[in-house]
Amino acid sequence: MHALKELQQTILETSKKLDSIKSPTFLIQGSLDDSLYKESTSIIYQQVKTETKQLKWYEQSGHIITLGEEREQVCEDVCAFLDSLSW
Repeated sequence: MHALKELQQTILETSKKLDSIKSPTFLIQGSLDDSLYKESTSIIYQQVKTETKQLKWYEQSGHIITLGEEREQVCEDVCAFLDSLSW
């Protein structure tokens, strides 16, 4: 229970600082995930203050996208996003 309370506190503190994120941001979300997580992703997308941001939905994925059947597509999409940036 202690770890859960610490996690909740970290989430609360982080959510208050989203508007300080100015780096390019790529958010991924599984369509089969719980609605609470879907809502969180939308909030993060709206609050980050970068002009370079993208939200990608994966129709056949749940919460742990990187271990699901769309994991290869996730890797390709992350690489494409990173390649699109001016380094």
